[in-house]
Amino acid sequence: MIAQVFRAAGIDCVAAESWAMLERMLAEGAATLIIAEEGLQPAIIMRLRMILDAQPPWSDLPVLILTAHAANSPVIRGVSMELGNVTLLERPMRAIALLSATRSALRSRRHQYDNRAQLQELERTAAALRASEAELREAHTRKDEFLAMLAHELRNPLAPIRNALHLMRRPETEGTRDALHAILDRQVRQLVRLVDDLLEVSRFTRGKIPLQMTEVDIGGVLRSSIETSRPLIEAAGHQLMVSIPDEALKVRGDSLRLGQVFSNLLNNAAKYTPARGVLELTARREDAEAVVDVQDTGVGIPPEMLHSIFDMFTQVRESKDRAQGGLGIGLTLARTLVELHGGHIEAHSDGRGAGSRFRVRLRLAGHDAGS
Repeated sequence: MIAQVFRAAGIDCVAAESWAMLERMLAEGAATLIIAEEGLQPAIIMRLRMILDAQPPWSDLPVLILTAHAANSPVIRGVSMELGNVTLLERPMRAIALLSATRSALRSRRHQYDNRAQLQELERTAAALRASEAELREAHTRKDEFLAMLAHELRNPLAPIRNALHLMRRPETEGTRDALHAILDRQVRQLVRLVDDLLEVSRFTRGKIPLQMTEVDIGGVLRSSIETSRPLIEAAGHQLMVSIPDEALKVRGDSLRLGQVFSNLLNNAAKYTPARGVLELTARREDAEAVVDVQDTGVGIPPEMLHSIFDMFTQVRESKDRAQGGLGIGLTLARTLVELHGGHIEAHSDGRGAGSRFRVRLRLAGHDAGS
C-alpha cells in the first residue's frame, strides 16, 4: 500500500528483503529509511544502530518510523534516542502526511549529498594546495642549492685568477709568465662557460631558444657530439662504446642544438660515472623513429629522483662531488630541445650504483606524427 502511494507520487520505493540488500542500497545512495514499529525488535535496532554509526561524517540518514503509539511506547522512545535522525509518523495517517514527511526527509538527504560534494571539492582543493606548497618548497630548495652551487662555481676560477695576477706583478716570476697566462686563460674560459650556461637558463625561462631546422643525419650529429665530449670522457679514463648504423637516420632538426642534446647526455654520463667506467652510445631505427641511447655504469639515479631528474638545477644529491662543476641545467636543456624537435626523452635506472640510461626518440624525416 505504502509503495503504491510513493509510486503514484513519483517517488522510488524499494522494499529491502534482507540486511545485505539494505546495506547495499544505503551504499548506493538510498535517501531515507522507512520502517514499521512492529519490526523494531532488539536485534534489528542493534543492527540499525551499527549501520547508522558507520555513516561517514557528512551523512545523517533520515529514518521514518510508522508507529501506532507515537512517543508513548518505551520502544519508540528508546529508538528515537539511539537512532538519531528519527521522524515518528503515527498511524493511521493520511497519504498526504506520509508524502510530506518523506519529501522533507528527501530534501534533507539531498542537502547532505550537496554538502558531501562541497566537502570533496574542498578536499581536492586542499590536496592541490598541499601539492603546490610541496612543489614551491622543492623549487625554493633547488633555488637555494643553485645559488650555493653558483657561488662555489664562480669562486673556483676566481681564486687562481687572483693568485696568477698577484704573481705576475712580482719581478721574480718573469720566467713563469706563460704558465700564469695559461692558468688565466683556462679559468677565464671556465667563467665564460658558466656565463653561457646562465644565458641558456635565461633563454630557456623566456622560451627564446631559436632553431634552424634542416634535414640532418643523426649519425653525423652523434659523431660531432662524441668529439665535443671526448676530452671529458678521456680525462676520466672511461671506455666509450659506440654503435651507429651505416644507414642514414635523417630527422628534421637543428644540428647544433641536437648536438648539444647528445653532448650534454655524454657529459652527464662521464661526470656521474666513477673513473675508468664504461659509456655506451647506440643509435637505431625503430619503425618511424630514430632512437638514441646513452648508457653508463655510473652512480645511478635513486627511484625518488627519476621523476625530477630533468627539472631545472637538479643533480643527484649523493653525487655532487662527482659532478665536476656545472649548474645542473644540462638535462633540463636536453629535454627542452628534444621536445622542441617533437621528440621524447626518458631516463631509466635500477637505483643507486646501477648506472643510468637516457633514451631519445626523434621522428624520422618524411614521417608525420600521424603516420
